[in-house]
Amino acid sequence: MSLVPGSATDQTQALQAALDAATARGVPLELPAGRYRLGGLQLRPGTRLIGAAGTTTLEFTGGGAFITADQTDGILLDGLVLDGAYQALDAARADGLLSIRNSRGVRLRHLTLTRSVANGISLLACAGSVSDCNVSGVVQSAIRSVDSIGMEIAHNDIADCGNNGIQVWRSEAGEDGSIVSANRIARVRADSGGSGQNGNGVNVF
Repeated sequence: MSLVPGSATDQTQALQAALDAATARGVPLELPAGRYRLGGLQLRPGTRLIGAAGTTTLEFTGGGAFITADQTDGILLDGLVLDGAYQALDAARADGLLSIRNSRGVRLRHLTLTRSVANGISLLACAGSVSDCNVSGVVQSAIRSVDSIGMEIAHNDIADCGNNGIQVWRSEAGEDGSIVSANRIARVRADSGGSGQNGNGVNVF
């Protein structure tokens, strides 16, 4: 089965197979411009998925989790548009359109994420960087990093978030190693209310 940009059919199986094959060979998978309709996609260690300068769109068709990774060191996503289409997410599996856990060497660059019922990018116990991304139209936070082991979050454009722009949280006291700098953040609401934990451009806790 081959990938067909612009097809109305689900491309999950074809893209997962192509991505796994490229990763096994140690080469990046470069997707041409177009829209690809997908359910869940799982990233492997060393995955490199590159779009055509923001004209490659992956649209979520549902299934509980969109793009996930766990214990996947050395991954790169670059030049992709991730459209969540406000499809439901299963909180036990993912709390963001892009949900990455327990991974080092994560590089997320030149991504556009939009229309998420939860977070845009969710990171748990990760090290790496999120840079030059555009995140908007999310119900929770644009970028959420919990228990970081060294994340740089820089030069991102963030707008129209339900609760926070950037969250850097820890579940317990400890060294975090995060750097948050030179981000543009606008129109952050506090839909969930509270005593200050929501409605922030940047929230460190």
